[in-house]
Amino acid sequence: MTTNPSHSSGNGSRPFRPLLPVTYPPTPIYLQPQSQSHPSQKHPVPIQQRPPHIQSHFTTANTQNAPTLTQRRRRDTSSIACNMCRTKKTACDRIRPSCALCIERGGKCVYRTNYRTNDTPPDATMQSQLMVLQTKVQSQNELLQTLISLPQGDALSLLAQLRQTYSPAATLDSLNGSMHAQMRPSDYRAAHTISPATSHIEFELSAQHRFVYNKIEPVENVSIQALLEPGMDGGYRLAKTDTLMHGTPYLSPPSLTSSPDSSNLSNSSSNPKSPDSTSTSALSYVDDRLHRLDIAYWTSVPIANSMAATVLSYYLENDHSLYNIFDPDLFLDSLVERGAYCSSFLVNAILFVGCQAYTAKDRSAAPLVHLFFTQAEILWRGRSQSLSLDLVATPADFSLICGCEILAMGSYFYGRDTLAHEALSEGRRRAQFLGLLGITPDEQAKHHRADPKWVRMASHVAWGVYSWLSAHCFYYNSEPIQYPPALPPSSITEFPSICQFWTITQEVAVVYLAADRDRTQPPPLAFAEEKYQKLLAWSDVQPPRDVTLQALLLQCWFHCTVIHIFRPFVDTDDVESKPLGSFAAADGSPATVFDASVQQLKHLVYTYLSNVPRIPLSGFFNAAFVHVGHAMVKDYSKLKSKENSDQIRLYFYLCMRAWADLYVCFPTIAEFTQAFLSMAMEAGIVTGAEAQSNMARLKHKGRHHADKGNKPKGVTSLIQLDLSLSNPEEASVTSLARRFNELATFSELTNGGDYIVGDS
Repeated sequence: MTTNPSHSSGNGSRPFRPLLPVTYPPTPIYLQPQSQSHPSQKHPVPIQQRPPHIQSHFTTANTQNAPTLTQRRRRDTSSIACNMCRTKKTACDRIRPSCALCIERGGKCVYRTNYRTNDTPPDATMQSQLMVLQTKVQSQNELLQTLISLPQGDALSLLAQLRQTYSPAATLDSLNGSMHAQMRPSDYRAAHTISPATSHIEFELSAQHRFVYNKIEPVENVSIQALLEPGMDGGYRLAKTDTLMHGTPYLSPPSLTSSPDSSNLSNSSSNPKSPDSTSTSALSYVDDRLHRLDIAYWTSVPIANSMAATVLSYYLENDHSLYNIFDPDLFLDSLVERGAYCSSFLVNAILFVGCQAYTAKDRSAAPLVHLFFTQAEILWRGRSQSLSLDLVATPADFSLICGCEILAMGSYFYGRDTLAHEALSEGRRRAQFLGLLGITPDEQAKHHRADPKWVRMASHVAWGVYSWLSAHCFYYNSEPIQYPPALPPSSITEFPSICQFWTITQEVAVVYLAADRDRTQPPPLAFAEEKYQKLLAWSDVQPPRDVTLQALLLQCWFHCTVIHIFRPFVDTDDVESKPLGSFAAADGSPATVFDASVQQLKHLVYTYLSNVPRIPLSGFFNAAFVHVGHAMVKDYSKLKSKENSDQIRLYFYLCMRAWADLYVCFPTIAEFTQAFLSMAMEAGIVTGAEAQSNMARLKHKGRHHADKGNKPKGVTSLIQLDLSLSNPEEASVTSLARRFNELATFSELTNGGDYIVGDS
C-alpha cells in the first residue's frame, strides 16, 4: 500500500482528514464569540494542508485506486452552515457573524467548529498550547533561580513545600505572599460571607482550582424536577420556592431551556423513525473512508454498509475518544484497504460496543447488539494462543489486544462480567508480555521498533489500555499497574494530559489496592494528601473546555478519584482531628474535601442530564451516578429528621432517571437500578411499592432486551462503596440486587414502608 506524504489533491482524490478527538458543537448559549469572520463562499472550500503537529500523527491513506473528481463529486459545503440553517435544512449563505436568513428571522446565528474542514485554524490551538508551556517553563525557571539564591535552610523548606504542592507556580506565589496559592484566612472569610453557603474548604478550592471545582450557586428545585419523568418519584412533589445548590461551571453553564432537539429525547429513544434516526444515507461520517466500507468482508452479521459506517462513525466520535485505544487513522486505512491494522475480531467487537450506544438514537440497532456480541465472542474463543517469538508486537497483536479490551468494555455493560474479566485479563497479559506496559521502562524499550506506523499504533494501544484499566480498577478491585507505558502518548489535543491524570490514579491504586495491605485500615494520610495535591496541580494547567462528553467525564473521573482517595478516612472516629495542612481553610479535612467532590459530582450529573441529547448518553458516566446515588442513600440514613430530605430525594431520583435512560442501551443497568433501590428501601428513601413501580417503568423502557433474552449474568461492579475494599463480595451489584424482592415484600407488609429497615 502506497501513501502520499504531501497530502496533495493533485491526483484527483481528496486528502483524508484528521479524526479525533471529536467534540459535539455547543448549543448557541455556550459558544464563544467567533474570532474571525469568513466571507461568503459560493464554491467548495479547499481542504487546508495539515499543520506539522497533526501531520506527524496522521498519514494519508492509499490513493492509488481512489476515484477522480469526475467520478466522485465533492460534498456540498453545507456542513459549515450555521446551526439554525442546518436544523431547518435551509440554504445558508455562510456569511459571518450572521447569515442573511438568521438576520431575517431575528435569531442568533451560531457556527459550530467544523473538524471535517478545519474551519477553526489549527494555529489557535497551537498558540494556546504554546502559552501554557511557556507559562509552565517560566514558573520552573523562576523556581530554580529562587532555590539557587536562597540560604540552604530556606531552600530546603521551599523544596519540602514543592513536594507537597507539585506546582511551581503555586509554590512561588506562596513564597511571594500571593493570594493565588495562600489567601489569608481573613480574606477567605470576607469573600465567603458574600458567596452562596458552602464550606470554607469548598470555597477555597473553587477559588484556586476552577477547572475541577465549579462555583456553586442556588437553583430552584423545579429545575431538577423538570428532568424527571412523570411519576418517577412516586408522586412526591416539592414546593416551587425551595432551592438546591447548583454550579456555574468552569466549562460552560447548562441550558435550562429546551434546545431544538431536546423535546425529541423520548421520541429518539423509543422510536427508531425519529429525526435522529432517519435514513443513514443522509448522515455524514467522521471520515470519508467510511463511504468505501465493505462490511461483509469483516463480519457475517447481516448489516448494511451504511448502517455499519454510521455505527463506526458514532463509536469513533464518542466512546473511542475517551480512551483512544487504537490509532483511528491506521485502523480506517486497514478497514477499507483490508490492511494489517485491523481484524475481524476487532471490527465485530467495535460494532458490538457501538451498537449498544447507538441504540439511544436508533432502536433498530438493538437487535444487532446480540449478533455482534455472539460473533465477537466466537472469534475471541478462536484466537491464536501463541505470542510473537521475538517479543515484539505485530499488527495482529495490536488488533487482538484492542479487541479484547473493547469486548470487555461492552461485556460489562451487557451483563457478561465473567467473559469481560477473561477478555480484559487476556488483553492486559498480552500487552505486558509484549512490553507495552506494566514492566520497567528499560525492559519496555527492548520490545520497541523504529517503524513510524508501529510506534503510532503501539503508543495508542499502550496508553489506551493503561487508561481503561486505570478507570476500571477501583470498581472491580483489579490489580493496579506499577509501570506506565514508556512510549510517549500521541500528541493529539489533550490526550497526553489525560494520560498524565491516569498515571496519578495508578499511583493511588498501587497503594490502596496492594494485595498485602490491610484494607480495613486507611493508608497514611500524608500519602493521600500528597496525591490529592498532585491532582490539583494537574488540574491547574488544564484549559477551559466547552460542555462536551469528554470534558464532563474528565471532571467526573477527577472527583471519583478524589473520593476513592479520602473514603478510607471519612468514617474514622478521629476524622475531624486530622486536618489537611496544605489549605488555608480551617475546616480542611478528608471529610470536607470528600463532601466537596460529592457536591461537584451532583453538579456534573445535573449538567450532563440537562444537556442530553446534545451530549450523547455514555455508559462510562455511570461512575458519577453510582457515587451520587450511594452518597444520597448514606446521607438520608444519617438524617435525624426526614423533613429536610428534599435535596437528597431529588438527587436520588435524578440518578434513577439517568439509569432509565442508560437502560435503553445497556442491559446491566437494570441490575444497578435494582441494587440501588434495595439500598434506598433500607434507608427509607423509597417504599416497596415505589421501588417496584420504578423497576416496572424501567423494564418497560428496555423491553427490547427481554425480547432477545439479554438478561445480565452476574454483575460484579462494586457499588456499596464503603465496603468495596474490606468486603467486596457484599458490595457488588448482584449481591445487593438479590435482596430487592425480599425488601420490597417486607416493605409492603409493614404498611407501605413506614418501618425503616436500617437507620445506620
